[in-house]
Amino acid sequence: MAQLEARPLQPTDVTRLIDHWQASPQWLPQHPGLSGISSPGAPILGVFDGERLVLTMIFRVRRRRFLTEWLTPAFMPFGGPVVSRDVHELSPAKQESFWRDALGAVAGAIPPGVHRVDCAFSPEVMDGRGLAWAGWALRPQYTYLTRWASEGTWADQFENAVRRQAAKAEREGLAARILAPGEAGGLLKLWRKNAPRQGLDPGQGAELERLGRLMNEELGFVAEVGRENEPPQAAGLFARDAHRCYYLAGASDPEALGTGAPTLLHFASLGEIDRRDWPRVYDWVGANTPAVAQFKKKFRPELAVQIGARWESPRAGLAHLISGFRRGRN
Repeated sequence: MAQLEARPLQPTDVTRLIDHWQASPQWLPQHPGLSGISSPGAPILGVFDGERLVLTMIFRVRRRRFLTEWLTPAFMPFGGPVVSRDVHELSPAKQESFWRDALGAVAGAIPPGVHRVDCAFSPEVMDGRGLAWAGWALRPQYTYLTRWASEGTWADQFENAVRRQAAKAEREGLAARILAPGEAGGLLKLWRKNAPRQGLDPGQGAELERLGRLMNEELGFVAEVGRENEPPQAAGLFARDAHRCYYLAGASDPEALGTGAPTLLHFASLGEIDRRDWPRVYDWVGANTPAVAQFKKKFRPELAVQIGARWESPRAGLAHLISGFRRGRN
C-alpha cells in the first residue's frame, strides 16, 4: 500500500461516492444521498491509495460567531469513516496499519478555516488511534439497542411501567398512525417547537424535511401519536438498513406532558418494524444525557458503545473556555 493521501471531494462526484458506499457494509446513515451530499456546501474528504478511493467522510457545516465546525451529518447516529468491505477482511495487523495511516491522513487534511471537527464512527470501527495520535480527543458515544428474536416479542423485555403508560395513552384517546417518510409535517412542527427549549439549531429543521423527502417507504416511515383530527402529540422518523433500524428524529408536544404519547410512539414504531419484517435490532440513537437515558432505559435495551472523535483549533479551544467560564458565573 502506497502512502495514503487525503483530499477534498466535490458534492457533484455522486457516482464515485455511491460506488464507494455500495462496496462498503452499507450502513444507511453513511449513504451519501441521505447523510448530506445534497446539502449545499457539505464537506467531503476522500482518502486515496494512489488513485483508488479507500475511505470517505461526509460532514455538515455549522457556523457560529467566529467558528466554523464540521460535524456528523444532521439526524444521523454516526457518519464516516466509510470503507469498503475488503478493509474489514484484512488481517488484524494490516487493519491496524490501515486505520493508523488512513485516519492520520484525514487529520492532516482539515483545512485551515475549520476550527472544530466532531464526528461519530459507525459501530464496526473501533480503532480511532490514527486521530488520537494526531492530537484528536476520542470519547465513548453511547446508544441503546433493543433486540428481539422472533415475531411479536419486541415488547417482552419492557418494564411494566412502560406498558401501563402506553395503555394510559390509548385510554385517553391517543392512537398511532403510520405515514410515508415524506409526510413529516407534524414531526417538523413539533421539532421546531422544541428546538429553542432544547438549544437545537433551528436551521436543522430544513435538514429534517430534506431527509424525509429523500427516503422511500422501503427505507423508512413517519409515526405520529395523537387524537383523531388533531395535531400529533408525538412523532418520529424511523429508517432501516440491512443491519438495524434507527430512531432518527423525534419530538413531543411540551404542552401535553404526561399523556404517554412518546411511549406509545415507540410501541407503534417497533410494532411497524416487526410487521414489515425489518431487522430486529432497534437503535434508539443516543443514550448520552441523563434525561434521555432515563426515558429509554425503561424499555430495558442493551447499552452499546461507539467511538466519537473531536479536534479543536486553538481559537475553538479558547471559545470553549470562555463559554464555560460564562456558564460558571451564571
